[in-house]
Amino acid sequence: MGINDRNICLKCGRLLQINQKTTRYKKCDCGAKYSFNTLQEPTAMHMPDFEIPSRFMVNSEGAYKSQHYTLTGRLKMLLEDSVVNYWTMLFTGDEVKFLAESYGFIAVLTPLNSFTSETLALKLENTTTDVFIEIEGLGNIKKLYQDDLWFFDFEGISAFTEKTTKYLFKSNDGTSYYEFWVGDEDITVYKCDWVTVEELSFKETQPIILTEHITTVNCAHCNALIKAPYFPFVRQFICEKCHTLNKFTKEMKWEATYHLTKYKFPEITRIAIGTVLFIKGIDYIVIGTVIKKDNNGYQWQEFTMYCRDDGSFCYLSVYNGNFMLTHEIADSPVLADPVADELTYQSKGYRLYNSYNVTIQWGEGVVFDEFDENIKSPLCYDYIAPPHLIAFECYDNKNTTCYKGVYISRKELKKHNPSINLPLKYGVGMIEPASKYNATSVGIAGAFMGILLLLVHIVMDITGMPSKVVLENNYHFADSLKSTIEIVSDTFSVTNFRSNVTIEVDGYFNNNWISLDYTLVNAVSGNEYSTGKDMEFYSGMDGGDSWTEGSKKYTHLFTAVRRGKYFLNLEAQKGTDYGYVEGIKYRVIVGSKKALNLWLPLILILIWPVIILINIFSKEQARWSNDT
Repeated sequence: MGINDRNICLKCGRLLQINQKTTRYKKCDCGAKYSFNTLQEPTAMHMPDFEIPSRFMVNSEGAYKSQHYTLTGRLKMLLEDSVVNYWTMLFTGDEVKFLAESYGFIAVLTPLNSFTSETLALKLENTTTDVFIEIEGLGNIKKLYQDDLWFFDFEGISAFTEKTTKYLFKSNDGTSYYEFWVGDEDITVYKCDWVTVEELSFKETQPIILTEHITTVNCAHCNALIKAPYFPFVRQFICEKCHTLNKFTKEMKWEATYHLTKYKFPEITRIAIGTVLFIKGIDYIVIGTVIKKDNNGYQWQEFTMYCRDDGSFCYLSVYNGNFMLTHEIADSPVLADPVADELTYQSKGYRLYNSYNVTIQWGEGVVFDEFDENIKSPLCYDYIAPPHLIAFECYDNKNTTCYKGVYISRKELKKHNPSINLPLKYGVGMIEPASKYNATSVGIAGAFMGILLLLVHIVMDITGMPSKVVLENNYHFADSLKSTIEIVSDTFSVTNFRSNVTIEVDGYFNNNWISLDYTLVNAVSGNEYSTGKDMEFYSGMDGGDSWTEGSKKYTHLFTAVRRGKYFLNLEAQKGTDYGYVEGIKYRVIVGSKKALNLWLPLILILIWPVIILINIFSKEQARWSNDT
């Protein structure tokens, strides 16, 4: 159907320029708002403006998967638990997709099907987060959360249609996400692909800095004027005057819901609201803090922080002086039911560390958590692979929120804010790394260094000076009356600056002994290297079994012998036992290798990885003990 006089703005009289195929809502340049039915007939809508800050703009252009698109407009949605911008992406050829933007997350939604089945709507409504359901064409999928629509507004030309309730599901293989919008008459399904700003190739974007969109609110209890710069993303704040929790309700107004009494927490960390913390290369602004308690009696503090770069929120938790930074993730693992002891996320294995219910004890500033005692506290599961964390918060099988965390050192917090008063650290933190090296890398490094040393030693043996026998002689005792042999050898040369010289002695005797004294003498300087040894060897039979004791061989190593000419003075005295002694054979070897040259450096090298592995093991024991 073409443009006709019904497409004239009732307020300014201008023609409403629309896309015949895709327009569902349009805001005229004069501010008038219209909805369009399937026949593209406009109906004036009288609704207040509602602003949700965005990094994108109407008529922004970009490319997604090499396809050009233009953002024609957006539907701004205020839901029970979130706020979302749904931008209409008009591609070449009038293909339409949608760009969902919320809390730093961005997803491209591709329309799949529309259903009119009341049975499917009831099935979605009754589905819990702990079971898979089968949907024709989508396979087995599992609910992550559901959210009900409170209010919506729009600007530009939007093709997105509002419905009553939104559901997010994930496939059982963990690769696909689906967004269901359930209305009174039909259900629309979208394929959800999480993306980054870089993947959208925008020609121009703008930063999200919510402090430029300051909303002032009168406390519903004491009427004090309070700044709420993070509205509508955050819809709860604690009045700094009367300590009353103010909450934005479905009736589009602020109500006083809970009064906080002063809470004594001896280990509270004093980081003032408004403090800028530089963590992991990003600036965060502290906007609130709470004290949490689990059903096991443990208490910890958690700071809510805002990132002005991408509009996301994250949390800095502290327990026993140990800090970790957590933020919600969209592409999360599916929590198994019954809950598994282990899970894998991005090829990393995590172990279940704890499960607990959590309640809020105290807070100040803006907060996301519920203080109402009538609302059931979430059941939480913490999986750890230090220094990383995957945590789940489950709310009555309706919503499951997943967070990723990383350990933050006190040194990093103090680096840019040295005046921050941090509590003393004690114990091993839940995801505190036992070492900056993990056990696997330490083991691999130790093995690599040992192998490298061995190879170096082998190469040195091959390429270095070879061992050389410079003297070798046999001597016999002349007769039974002569009990001593005195030998002065020929001279030999040591040519290297420092060399090892080995003396090897073999004895020809049995059931007797030989006493040796020998001296290596420098033929020029007279410097001497002396040593001695008593050799003995006995053998016999005892009860039909043979036995031996002692040895007929002896080796001695003179190390670091200086360059020069040497001779050997050797004196051998035979024993007087009943056995026999015929003589000795000696050998002098220059350039001998010493096993200690390998084993001592190897032992020294392995001391480092062994100490680290012992440290890692002891810290892991402490982490998993009941006392930690």
